[in-house]
Amino acid sequence: MHFTYGFCRCDLRLLLLRFSRCGVQGSESQSPLYQTKAVMCARMKIEQEFSPVYSPWINGTVERLNKDILQVLRVLLLEYDLDFHEWPFLLPVLQGNLNHTPLQSLGGHSPVELFTGLPASLSWMQ
Repeated sequence: MHFTYGFCRCDLRLLLLRFSRCGVQGSESQSPLYQTKAVMCARMKIEQEFSPVYSPWINGTVERLNKDILQVLRVLLLEYDLDFHEWPFLLPVLQGNLNHTPLQSLGGHSPVELFTGLPASLSWMQ
């Protein structure tokens, strides 16, 4: 079943699927998950900024990191001779590496050190 909304022709089944998974558009701020996220952001002094869709140049740092993550995942898949469908199994290794690596921009500290206040440890790799 299709209908026209403005200039868009929409499939009703797709809209119902989206609403069943994500809720009705515009009601996100009423959900408990959104409110919990807002409280966490306020406690951690995180400011949420929205950017226009299809504008990767606006979030250049994030886009660059995503590119590096994809490159590392490809190398790990080749190194461990894994099928490309098995990439989710490598995410904990990659995440641990990113979180425990000291960065110049963080004054030589790792993200996990600054977030927890504890010294970074490599014991998660064993």
